[in-house]
Amino acid sequence: MTSRRHRVAAFATEPQSPFELSCAIEVFGINRPGLPSPYDFRVCASSESVASAITGLSFHVEGTLDDLSNADTVIIAGWPPLDAAIPADTADAVLRAHRRGARVIGLCYGAFLLAGLGLLDGKRATTHWRATRRFAAAYPRVQLDTTALFIQSGSLATSAGTGAALDLCLEIARQDHGAAYALAISRHMVMPPRRDGGQRQYAQPVAPASPAPSLAGLLDWAHESMQKPIRLRTMPGARGAYCALLGHRDP
Repeated sequence: MTSRRHRVAAFATEPQSPFELSCAIEVFGINRPGLPSPYDFRVCASSESVASAITGLSFHVEGTLDDLSNADTVIIAGWPPLDAAIPADTADAVLRAHRRGARVIGLCYGAFLLAGLGLLDGKRATTHWRATRRFAAAYPRVQLDTTALFIQSGSLATSAGTGAALDLCLEIARQDHGAAYALAISRHMVMPPRRDGGQRQYAQPVAPASPAPSLAGLLDWAHESMQKPIRLRTMPGARGAYCALLGHRDP
């Protein structure tokens, strides 16, 4: 007798951000050749069977709030608009799942729904950097980290925006089924296998005072000249590039 598969329910909001929902679908909802399918995935919504997206797209949703409350992992794939009141039936479904011990994940602005239900009080959390001031003002009892890509606190998890949502989903899959499984998924998506949640959401680029020296041409020349002895004085531009990398001037 085989055990049932882990049930994952992604909640579609109104209007829905397609990218965050797609992150959950890519990691938990697609059956790929040569990979096991450990998750029973469905997209859920409230009583409405058709949901609209922020791009004008509309789509049919088969899962219900009952599916959400009975899931092992609940994913809130965004929460636009941020100041929207949480419907009582949605709040009840998420809280019932949480009380049962389900893992509850807020992707990007989905952290606002978790915070609005009081689930993040006294816990570390993050959200998209553009909304951190608004989040901190609305939920002062949450220990907001304005820089992290994603944060896990027990059975709760939150992520920053867009790409970080995919990072968190892959991290969940890695914890559930190992690094090799998460790596295989990331290879199918042609993306880096892992970014640690403690990485900064973004880095302000600093323009260099002068172009950085490059060894590309020199390395190409060395590769073509491997059949004969190589000396520093014969390398094209080698002395200048070497001195520049060490911070010295070429005499």
